[in-house]
Amino acid sequence: MRHLDSVLADIRDCPVPPELDGIDEQVFTGMAQLRERKTAVRSVALASAVALLVGVWTGNPQPGPSGQTLLGVPATAPSSLLAD
Repeated sequence: MRHLDSVLADIRDCPVPPELDGIDEQVFTGMAQLRERKTAVRSVALASAVALLVGVWTGNPQPGPSGQTLLGVPATAPSSLLAD
C-alpha cells in the first residue's frame, strides 16, 4: 500500500501537461455535437413514423358504401380517365 501511496504522490507532484488546458472546450463541443445528432435522428424518426401512419391510414379501404379509400381518387383524375 505504501508503494501505491508513493506512486500517487509522484503523480500529484508532476506538472499538468499543457495539452490538457483546452480539453474542457473540446469536451463541451463534442457533447453539443452529439446532442444535435440525437435531435436530428429523433426528428427523422418522428417524420418517418408520421409518414408511415398517414400512408397506411389513407391507403387502406374504409368500410362504407363507396368502397374507396379515405382520400380516394376523384372521378376526373387523369388515371381514372385513362383506365376506361
